[in-house]
Amino acid sequence: MGFRRFIFRGVTKVREEWDLPCAALNLRRLRALGVAAASHGGRAR
Repeated sequence: MGFRRFIFRGVTKVREEWDLPCAALNLRRLRALGVAAASHGGRAR
């Protein structure tokens, strides 16, 4: 993913900061599934 450092300090803030790249990765996966579903007649495998 290329994410190597945190800007904030503290466990709570780092967890919140970590949520952003995780959300981005999940959105990429959902987009890939959406493309696959569209090519299979609207059904995801």
